[in-house]
Amino acid sequence: MIQFNNVALAAIILTLLGSATPAEESRVVTATGRVTLKQMPTSMRMSIQFKETGKDVTEALKNLKDRRDAATATLIKLGAIKDSIREGIPGTVGEDPQSARMMAMMQRHNPGAVPKKKKGAAKVTLTGSLSAEWELSGDKLEETLKLIQSIKDKIAAAELAGPSSKKKLTPEELEEMEEAEMLQQEMGNHMEQKVGEPGYMFTVRISEEEAQKARAAAFQKAKRQAEQLVASAGRKLGKLHGLQSHGESGLNDHFQIDGYLSHGAGGLMTDTDEVDELLVKSPTFGKIPYVVAVQAMFDIDE
Repeated sequence: MIQFNNVALAAIILTLLGSATPAEESRVVTATGRVTLKQMPTSMRMSIQFKETGKDVTEALKNLKDRRDAATATLIKLGAIKDSIREGIPGTVGEDPQSARMMAMMQRHNPGAVPKKKKGAAKVTLTGSLSAEWELSGDKLEETLKLIQSIKDKIAAAELAGPSSKKKLTPEELEEMEEAEMLQQEMGNHMEQKVGEPGYMFTVRISEEEAQKARAAAFQKAKRQAEQLVASAGRKLGKLHGLQSHGESGLNDHFQIDGYLSHGAGGLMTDTDEVDELLVKSPTFGKIPYVVAVQAMFDIDE
């Protein structure tokens, strides 16, 4: 259900604008009205990144394709919407400057903690991503939460990226990796999604009808604020001079809106994501706020 925020903020700026010629001189008042829509998510999106190695590009691509094909078949069996499954464009793995700095810090603090690279035949490593969605149409909150947890548990058990790499490590290598993870957390990177580990986003689509209704309400708020301000100066509000509108999430830094803002932390997005400025995402389950803001400029009459 859509809810309008009764505490919509309005930024009012009263300015005198001058231009090159007296005929173009005008006085305007600018006001911004905001309306917040809040809806429960209608779907859950899982995204994961794979990393495969081969003796050359051809073999690495084949390994990556085999891995993603197997993962796709598993996701369909787990009830993912078939048409929602998308693959990202494969990419090469370059040296991560941040990881390199972390390794350098570890080397300084504990020279024996970072193993030296072994010499051997050159290999090619490629990465690729995959995403899929599940509908969340349960009428009861408890049923929806159970469905979400069930899907997550099944995906974790399926090991889409292959057997956990920790199972292949020696005790010494495992200890070194845990130290690296601790250092990464200390550097503030604990929110980054790791390769091979699924990330989740909850999404809701705002229809154009809903957005238009919110824009109309936001405009009325902006107009009332402008009327009140010019009245305090003993003036009257004139004709509409200019109008702008935009939408934004009401969440914290982890929010995402496709096509409007760049993807933030909380989940890897595939390169083939459809652009839809009214698809709002949240890393947590709950009502997702979408703020519609309208900025209106009016002439000031004597």
